[in-house]
Amino acid sequence: MSLRAHVKSLQVNGADLHYVEQGQGVGVVFVHGGMADFRSWLPQVPVFAERFRAVSYSRRGFYPNHMPPDYDAAMAQHADDLAALIDALDLGRPHIVANSYGGYVSLRFALRYPEKVRSLALAEPPVQPLLERLPGGVEMLERVRATYWTPSGEAFERGDMEEGVRRFLDGAIGPGTYDAMPERARHAIMKNAPEMA
Repeated sequence: MSLRAHVKSLQVNGADLHYVEQGQGVGVVFVHGGMADFRSWLPQVPVFAERFRAVSYSRRGFYPNHMPPDYDAAMAQHADDLAALIDALDLGRPHIVANSYGGYVSLRFALRYPEKVRSLALAEPPVQPLLERLPGGVEMLERVRATYWTPSGEAFERGDMEEGVRRFLDGAIGPGTYDAMPERARHAIMKNAPEMA
């Protein structure tokens, strides 16, 4: 079955969230990172669906969800949306699998709703503020801000979405990341550039 052909949506907290699901049993919810959407987990869903009820969703403001004019990217809102999604789909206490900013959202979710979490599997949640507690960490954090984050934000403010994404990915993953991506991957990422901006 092609999961792309079976995208569903539901409304939680005043926002439409698109998702795919497959399988039965204990839930596994996949939470995407900052430049992605439900599609980033499509290869994993059928594999997990052999033993679990696997759900991959697009967070508020991410493709193909509507970008409301008053959109607020507050982490608490994303955590509340995840809790509402779990309730609406009657997932009980699912496993949460997340990467990047989705990992940060999932950490916030687990702190706010510990009764809704069976386990967390998080890949590189961006907890850079923790660097401030390490020797040399403040300097490292400032270097990343000056080299990547600030120029990315400035590009977004100018309306140059592609340069904003390029600078962000260069800082998050490594120099040249965006330019080395296949056109198809760049196109998919650019669908989520407005949320990142």
